[in-house]
Amino acid sequence: MFTASLYRSELNINNTWLKYDSPENFERIISFLVGEQWLPSQTTIERAVEHLKLERTDGRTAKDDARDARAEAQRSYDAAAAEADRVPLTRQELNEFASLSKNDLALKYWGSDGEASDFFAIRHRAASRQYGFVIPPKPREAS
Repeated sequence: MFTASLYRSELNINNTWLKYDSPENFERIISFLVGEQWLPSQTTIERAVEHLKLERTDGRTAKDDARDARAEAQRSYDAAAAEADRVPLTRQELNEFASLSKNDLALKYWGSDGEASDFFAIRHRAASRQYGFVIPPKPREAS
């Protein structure tokens, strides 16, 4: 049998719970989990919060969470892109850039999303700045 202390331990380390933490919500979720005997886990806490439709107590909304997640993803991307740009270009990379046809270079540079935001594009921009490689025009979409 799972005890209240096992569920309390999970609540203490669950980031989602922080959004709902209040004495009333705490009692509701502990009573529910002890009664239902769901396996104590982080996923269980999140399922129970959803099942009980607990009210948030942190004054924020799902839109705030989404905005924070996007901002964190952008910070992570920016850090990864800066690191990709910082590393010196290799002879192998320069040879690859020089060996690609204009069409293949454009397709690889711009990628499937047309954003030129992946590792290859970042490295090619560095080659453009340092060695005069030309940034390819965006490929035309097939009609």
